[in-house]
Amino acid sequence: MAWKRITEKNLIAALSRRELEAYRRDFEVDTVQQLIADLTGEIRGYIFSNGKARMDPDETTIPASCVPKAVSILVVRVLSRINLQPVQIRVDNAKLAEEFFNNLAAGKGKVEEYAMSEAQKREVEARMRYCGLLK
Repeated sequence: MAWKRITEKNLIAALSRRELEAYRRDFEVDTVQQLIADLTGEIRGYIFSNGKARMDPDETTIPASCVPKAVSILVVRVLSRINLQPVQIRVDNAKLAEEFFNNLAAGKGKVEEYAMSEAQKREVEARMRYCGLLK
């Protein structure tokens, strides 16, 4: 499975109409982009700590299977920033997602590895040959 970016579209799709109206009224795009970047970095850190998955070199991506969990966390963070109390199911989902990522970092579980394209594989192989790591 591919690695993907968490986007504002993911967030908007997860919000209710009331939450979306408050979000559009009270939030700046730069702020949500920073929240997304911070969350992406956190999740990549969990995955790196796990040590079992090949990481996408693009630091703005996470495994596609992790995006819905990340959005659960993002929704709660955004709602808190616009002074809307998230409903309990949202809080519970965010806690489950955080628990999943904490377990992942502890080596319990795994996510799909980044799959290099053939061109990337050839480039890595050429660099390894150049450095004397391959013959």
